[in-house]
Amino acid sequence: MLENGRRADVYAYEIGNESSAGRAAGHAVMDVLTLGVWKIVGTPIEGVQGDQYHATVVYDESDRVVDLRTTKAASAM
Repeated sequence: MLENGRRADVYAYEIGNESSAGRAAGHAVMDVLTLGVWKIVGTPIEGVQGDQYHATVVYDESDRVVDLRTTKAASAM
């Protein structure tokens, strides 16, 4: 709870890491061509795709939105 009966909810979401059949097929082909060695390179590449964001929604005492802010999350690496 915040002052004046307000409350805040924080949501985490990611943009730029949508599923891709083409990307999956490319990784599968590289796995076969390199006899599985591609996983050593490909897995970390997939791990850094997309950007993390946080959205903070502040509600008043009547549960009406009074503030909405989005911020890019700090990198975990």
